[in-house]
Amino acid sequence: MKRILIPMLHLLVIQGPACAGVIKGTIRQVVDGETRMAVGGVSVGIIGPGEGSRLDHMKALGEAHVAKRVAMFDGDGKFSMENVPEGVPLYLSVFMRSGYGKFLTTTLTPGQVLDISQVIPDAKSGGVVCTGKITWPADVPAQGKTIRMIALSGKNNDWVYVDGSLGDGLFKFENVRPGVYRLGVHATSGDGGDRYDEAEITVAEDRKSPLEIVMP
Repeated sequence: MKRILIPMLHLLVIQGPACAGVIKGTIRQVVDGETRMAVGGVSVGIIGPGEGSRLDHMKALGEAHVAKRVAMFDGDGKFSMENVPEGVPLYLSVFMRSGYGKFLTTTLTPGQVLDISQVIPDAKSGGVVCTGKITWPADVPAQGKTIRMIALSGKNNDWVYVDGSLGDGLFKFENVRPGVYRLGVHATSGDGGDRYDEAEITVAEDRKSPLEIVMP
């Protein structure tokens, strides 16, 4: 009897990060000088290569929602999220229903339970009004100048103010703490998709005139 040799096939299995981490906490926020249980939620996503210093907050939130890594606060301001990826850089967005939030970055070790309980200061008290106009170079197609969303975030991904668009490139954010921010703009690209541009701006305590922002 003739012997037939069947070669062994070695399958290469590409595995994603382990997902056994836990993030939990109790979030309170100060509103008009009074500490209250926060109303909002937390979303967690993976920071992609090269995004550590240029984190697109709208993209980050969208990815977290698609992956269903979102937990809402209960009536006591508490939340718990299981099956969180381990060993990879993560962003945590703590968002309040009032339209602002705080971003954190972390990397969980195997089996880690991370408690991010905190009191969020009142980011909308004692601030200033930040207004301005965004323009693009002449070679950007007209469709690329239709703004969908604007996010104003702290240089270190901390405070985030979302959607200050007034149309025609104009924006207005109220009660912003003075400091250096990244102004991220989502607009319609030439093919109907989404383009993202950002610029660094300084919100001065005593500035009276609108900012003139020219995207690179």
